[in-house]
Amino acid sequence: MGALLPSPADQQIVAKLFKRFSGANLDALRNLQEDLFDHHHSLHRVSHRLGIWPDVDLLRPGHQVEKRRWYWLLSSNSKKALHHGNKQDIKNALKKAITGPYQAVIFNAVHDDGSHGTRASDPYKVEVTESGAHAPDGKLHMVLTLYCFQEIDPTESGSDTNPSADPTQPDAGVNEGAIPPAT
Repeated sequence: MGALLPSPADQQIVAKLFKRFSGANLDALRNLQEDLFDHHHSLHRVSHRLGIWPDVDLLRPGHQVEKRRWYWLLSSNSKKALHHGNKQDIKNALKKAITGPYQAVIFNAVHDDGSHGTRASDPYKVEVTESGAHAPDGKLHMVLTLYCFQEIDPTESGSDTNPSADPTQPDAGVNEGAIPPAT
């Protein structure tokens, strides 16, 4: 287990997350009139609105399997996906990054042999730390690491590739699509 972590799809997601949560793109998120990380917004829907999903599909090119599996990881209630506490930890960290003095968020997805508390029945753990002295530019960065006990089951077909907004929540209102693309 873990031989494919981080996979090419994981690497693409990490790169997209870093691009979105650094520099001018992070400033653009700070200037939104919408709290993307409140209880009204699901993590998979925010990911969709921010344009963060894998573009590669090594197993079945053109079928968007990796994209569906990414949304499944963020939205499923399966014990093999991120549990509610993981999702809340991620949302809290990203909200803190947007409202705090951070210059960027550095994302990592790494295999864990269990030494960080993951196990087959609870395969993911989120760790949030700060990096200043060790950052390349010497500025304050948030480091968000997702420890993974195992890869997503290759037989998992995933979820919808275009998650719709919940019509009862603010995400479906006038702010829909108002997030500027990452540059």
